[in-house]
Amino acid sequence: MSLLPPRIVSISDPSGCSLTRATATPLTLDLIEAMGTIEYQQEALFSRMIESRAVGVIPNTLHDLLTSRIQPVGKDEFHRTTIGKQSMIAPFKYRQRERNYASSWFRITAGALNANALGNGGTDALHASAWDMVVDVGGAQFASPLPDVYRYFLPGNHITVEHKAATAAVTATMKIIAVADIDGDTCTVTVQAPYTPAGWAALGAPDKAKFQPEWGVLTLLTNNVSDYESWCHNQPWNNPNELLVDWFQTSRFSRATNKEYEEMLGRILHGELNGFQKNFKYIDVVKRNAMMRQEYQKQWMNAVWFNGRISEIQIDNLATANFTDLEQVVDPEDPSCVYEYKANAVGLHTQLVENSRRLDLAGGDLDLDLIFNAAYVMQRNRKLDGKPHDRIDMMTDRFTKDRIDQILISYLKAQYGYDIQQHVTKGQVVVEGTNVIDWYYTMYDIPKHAFQICIFTHPFFDDRLDAFGDAGAAGADITPRGRMIVMLDWDDIVIGAGDVNTVHREYKGDITANANSTWSCVMKLNTKFYDLESSQWDVEFGDFNRHLIIENFSDSCPDIISSPCVVS
Repeated sequence: MSLLPPRIVSISDPSGCSLTRATATPLTLDLIEAMGTIEYQQEALFSRMIESRAVGVIPNTLHDLLTSRIQPVGKDEFHRTTIGKQSMIAPFKYRQRERNYASSWFRITAGALNANALGNGGTDALHASAWDMVVDVGGAQFASPLPDVYRYFLPGNHITVEHKAATAAVTATMKIIAVADIDGDTCTVTVQAPYTPAGWAALGAPDKAKFQPEWGVLTLLTNNVSDYESWCHNQPWNNPNELLVDWFQTSRFSRATNKEYEEMLGRILHGELNGFQKNFKYIDVVKRNAMMRQEYQKQWMNAVWFNGRISEIQIDNLATANFTDLEQVVDPEDPSCVYEYKANAVGLHTQLVENSRRLDLAGGDLDLDLIFNAAYVMQRNRKLDGKPHDRIDMMTDRFTKDRIDQILISYLKAQYGYDIQQHVTKGQVVVEGTNVIDWYYTMYDIPKHAFQICIFTHPFFDDRLDAFGDAGAAGADITPRGRMIVMLDWDDIVIGAGDVNTVHREYKGDITANANSTWSCVMKLNTKFYDLESSQWDVEFGDFNRHLIIENFSDSCPDIISSPCVVS
């Protein structure tokens, strides 16, 4: 029975990106031709995938998912510089990304009567209610760090402050009359209560306290300016553009074949499967090359996940200044001739750890409340693209999935009294035009956070966990270190494909026979072929806040708090 061709897994969806909505399409030569304007990098890499499956490489759905994220990168996108008289292409490219800034709510950390408020012993130049508040962005999980925060408080604008006076909740609207920067992140905002001098003087202390907050949340409102008044303060703005550095490395796969292999492969790739593939699979060189290619694919997939930087010199924010200190690639005959500099593509896991998108539970129990809260924040960031993103995918090993399944079913029943059949869905991703199932998942409605959690498993995570079983020193159990949950937005991830090259060389072929008398009289040459395949690649994230990794947790039942409200 022949193996199915590799898949192209399309996840982009107008209703939010989840693997549960993926389309898995068999990758064939006809499909490549139908793509029309496909770039040469993708065409070359896709053709290699087809050949791999044709020679017996066992399908790996996670590998197919990763290769489906491949997008071509043009040579003109790489950073260039001049060293001496030589133009040099750097092993990285810059990529522009837009940040989103949220600036609706601010935090009040202190408050006091303004020194120049009428009756306060100063110049008496301000309204008697003039109140100074120390304001910053605060630590809310959806707040953006804002440079020069004082710019947001325009004199003449109104604000609302929510706080407490004694035990009563207070919502007070006031007018900004002045602002002063403190340290960029903090400022002093001076406000005035909506009272005339006489009205303010008539208030008692408890009523005045409503407009004298020492803590609380401040909300920006608009101004009230007549067309006959002078007012032209600019609204604040921040440059949303930031530069990311994407590092590339070149990886090579090499193989040796013979004439029979080349002939058989050509016929298979041109659709002549019947009668040929059966014999083709049992050629020794085919077996060997299939095993070598499968091993290479595993190594590449591991590199996409875990690759680290080639050295401490490979630093993102100093890329332009430092890259010439990286390892040099020189001419084999003339070491003074530098061709390029080496760097490593930085893997998914490595980038997420470097950007604080990992929850390390330090061997403790899995806390689903913590994970769901983090997932909610992640969902909010995903929604910035205008799509609902109502589903959050989780990938893990089969044991962890089983633990989560058990506790979530119990939790949903206890918390909501659900008929579990209505709120738990078992699904699968089927390859188009076949009955082959690439992915199984279980989907749970989580009403508290208004999203669905979709849990997938894959042998990649099972095998990784198993490897940690006896890897500890002196019999120590370090299996928690092998447990991992990844929550990735696949539509936000790109595997960049730079230069893709293939070199085909032969030994003891016609050229050798014509040049060497030893082979001149041989009619059937035992020709050997050497294929060298290279691909330049990187790993790119659009927004790290759309992704999360949880790892290093125990095998105990996960923690989640059920506290259902009871009708009295």
